[in-house]
Amino acid sequence: LVIGDARSNRWHGGILAMIIDVAGGMAGATTFESFDDKITTVDLRVDYLEAPKAEDLYIEGEVLRSGNRILVSKMKAYHKGSSNILAEGKGVYYILREKDKK
Repeated sequence: LVIGDARSNRWHGGILAMIIDVAGGMAGATTFESFDDKITTVDLRVDYLEAPKAEDLYIEGEVLRSGNRILVSKMKAYHKGSSNILAEGKGVYYILREKDKK
């Protein structure tokens, strides 16, 4: 079952955007200094390059810049074994560090 266009059996763009956002946030979580640090999305841009088929999606996320509170990451989505990028994303995230709450 794929959530998207049942006629063409493609993933819905909103689902793809959500997965890309999660990948960007998880990349950002690698910069956490504590298990109590938190991250939230400030801005997300997704460029859809090709409609993804109803197959497993692979998403990569990479931190471009990590400041004291703001983090920028880039993401890409593709199918296994394919060099075609289905979508690219860039996210800006706010990090609330536990040490700053005290």
